[in-house]
Amino acid sequence: TVGQVLKPYLEKGALRVLAEIAPEAWRRLREIDRGFADFFETVVIREPSDEETVRILIRTMQRLEGASPGLTLSPDTLSTVFDLQNRFARGRAFPGKAVDLLEQVARGGNDSAPEARYLGRDDVLTYFQGKTGIAPAFLHPGVKVERNDIRSFFSDRIMGQDDAGATNADTLCCALRAPVQIKRHRDAG
Repeated sequence: TVGQVLKPYLEKGALRVLAEIAPEAWRRLREIDRGFADFFETVVIREPSDEETVRILIRTMQRLEGASPGLTLSPDTLSTVFDLQNRFARGRAFPGKAVDLLEQVARGGNDSAPEARYLGRDDVLTYFQGKTGIAPAFLHPGVKVERNDIRSFFSDRIMGQDDAGATNADTLCCALRAPVQIKRHRDAG
C-alpha cells in the first residue's frame, strides 16, 4: 500500500505530507493502519455555508468567463450546479464539488478551452445527465417522483418479486430525496 511505502520516510522525518481526506475515509484509515494514521496531525476544516459556497461559485464563474472570452454563464447555471451537487454528490464537500462541476460544464467536458457560447441550466442538466446517466426526470428539482411509478418500472422488469420492486422503489425515492410518502401495505392472510 501507499502507507507501507511512505511509512519509512515518515519515520525518519525525511518526508512531509499534506493530505486531504473525508472524515469517513479517515476513520477507515485509522481502523486499517493506525500506525500510519498516527503520523498525521488532523485539522478539521468545516464546509462553508450555502451563502459562502454561492459566493465562491460566483467568483469561479467570473474567473471562467474572464479566462475564456465569449463564454457566458447564466445565473441559473450556478443554482443548477449547486442543486445537483447537493442532491447527488454526497461523498464530496462544497465548494469543491460544485466548482469542479462548473468548470467541467464550462469546458464542455473537454480539457480544451471553451468556444464562444452561452451556458445555462439546460446545458448543466445535459452535461450532468451524460456524465452520470441519471434520467432527466430525476434531475429537475420541481419534478415529483411518484413511488408507484417507480415501483411499476421495477415490477415490469423484475418478474415475480414484488418485494424487490418495492424495496428498489423505496431506496430510489430515499436516494433522490423525492417528496414522496412511502406507505407499505401488506395483504392480510
